[in-house]
Amino acid sequence: MKKAESKKLNAWARSHSVEVNFHVKMVALLLLIVILPLEQLFSRQMGDAELPFMESLQARADNQHTIDFFIVVDYIGNRWVILATATFLFYLQDPMHSTKLIIVATLGLYLCSCINMILREPRPYFLSKHVHGHVCSEGFGMPSFSITVATVCYSFILIMYIHRRSLWVRISAYFAMLSLMVLLAFSRVFLGANFPHQVAATLIYDYLYITITFTFDSVIHKLSYKSSHNYAKNLHYSIYWFIAILGCLLASLLIYLLFPLHFHLNIEWENNALYDCDTHSTIINAAPLYDSSIIFFLYGAVAGNMQTSKLMPQIWWYGPVWKRLVCFTVAMGVEIAIYFTCSKN
Repeated sequence: MKKAESKKLNAWARSHSVEVNFHVKMVALLLLIVILPLEQLFSRQMGDAELPFMESLQARADNQHTIDFFIVVDYIGNRWVILATATFLFYLQDPMHSTKLIIVATLGLYLCSCINMILREPRPYFLSKHVHGHVCSEGFGMPSFSITVATVCYSFILIMYIHRRSLWVRISAYFAMLSLMVLLAFSRVFLGANFPHQVAATLIYDYLYITITFTFDSVIHKLSYKSSHNYAKNLHYSIYWFIAILGCLLASLLIYLLFPLHFHLNIEWENNALYDCDTHSTIINAAPLYDSSIIFFLYGAVAGNMQTSKLMPQIWWYGPVWKRLVCFTVAMGVEIAIYFTCSKN
């Protein structure tokens, strides 16, 4: 009986999964073994070459309206995107889709923060007082956390929902998303938060990550289902997730200790950073380590799904839309209150 049920679940997961083209995988492999290593070899030289361009760019558009516009654009990559989108999917679509997004997004951002702790590439306004840090992003510049939030979240949702649509629908949707990513990437450069080569390398990293996740889409689909439905049968998955997330926390702490800040800091970087930013936004902090804690959001989602499946009927989300909209609004209000209360403390 269990084998038959498992086969049925596997077949259902495969029927809903996304097939990754062979050429897409080959491009990802080429980027991994050629482009990313070259970026690391020549990152300092590229940064020095890009500084005059960034200084000129900010000087030519030095008015508050332009700066405010790109600061608003920068919110496209805010971590609230994941929180709001996952909550929306939970109440208005299906808890499984919400869980799937959270698994992919939080693991991607966790890896992003770990790579950030290892590479510790300076931001543009660390290296030059003439490049202004208009948003004073914490931590280091590569990979860009904001770009990863937007790229992984938007592209995953887009591919998940339109991969079976007509060619023109897919082309239009991908073009719209690409335009949005270009605008966000340019805003990160204009605001002094990232070098152009850091933005490009982050997009390559995101492409690799998305390719890998969709290569194993049927596995993630099945795991998402078991982490969000049937409390009686799948409660042990919340325990597995808890153990895995504790392992991730230990790994990020180990990385932080193995790559101590004082080996990478330069007093000139700190002085330049303080030129535009206060002491809470400088490079002497554990921002990437704090960012890695987003992995706990995944456990919170799984635990919440398990409790919901225990207390509510399995198809509770098929109720009236207005009721689900009210629940979504209340849930977002509670999440915002908890977030800002904890931030102040």
